[in-house]
Amino acid sequence: MNFSQPLETYQTIEKSVLVNPPSGGYILKVVNVFDKPSKSGKPMLSFMLDIAEGEFKDVFTRKYNESQNWYLNHYFVYDSIEQIARFKGLLKAFSKSNPKFFNREDLLGLSFNEKKLINLQIGGVLREEEYIKNGDIRIGIKVFYLCSTETIRAKQYKVPDIKRIENQIPEYSNPSNYEDEGLPF
Repeated sequence: MNFSQPLETYQTIEKSVLVNPPSGGYILKVVNVFDKPSKSGKPMLSFMLDIAEGEFKDVFTRKYNESQNWYLNHYFVYDSIEQIARFKGLLKAFSKSNPKFFNREDLLGLSFNEKKLINLQIGGVLREEEYIKNGDIRIGIKVFYLCSTETIRAKQYKVPDIKRIENQIPEYSNPSNYEDEGLPF
C-alpha cells in the first residue's frame, strides 16, 4: 500500500447509522399486518409500520434491509367490548386517511381483511422510550397512538414526553437494603 495516497483512499465504507426519528407526529404506512394471537392467546393485530413522508421516510425499511431486523411495530389486542370500540376508531382513522380504499362494510367489520391495510397510510404519534440493553440505558421509539393523517397534518396532537426508566431497579438488587446482622458469615 502506498501511504502517500490521499486519506480518502484508505477510508472504508461502513454500514450507515440510521437514527430513529424523535418523538412527534408522522404519516405512517403499513408495511405488513398479521392477525394472530398475542402471547396470552388473545386476538391481536400486529402492524409493521414505516414513515411514509418527510425527513425520516422509509427509515425502518432501511434498518430492516441493513439486517438490523427492526420495524416500527404496533400491537392492537381486541378481546373486549372496549377494545372493539377502539378497533372501530382505528378503522375510521384508516378510512379518513385512505377514503378510496374503504367502504361501509369495512367500517362495520363485515368484510374486514387485515391484508387490505398493507400500503395504506395512517397518522401516528411516536414517543421515545428508554430501555436497558447490556446494562446500558438506550432510547428507542415506539408508537404512542395511531390516528388519521388529517390529525397529523393539522398538528392536532401533543408530542408526548420521553418515557424514562425510573425506580425500576428491584430492591433486592441494591445491597444497601440488607442488614448483615443475621447473616452467618
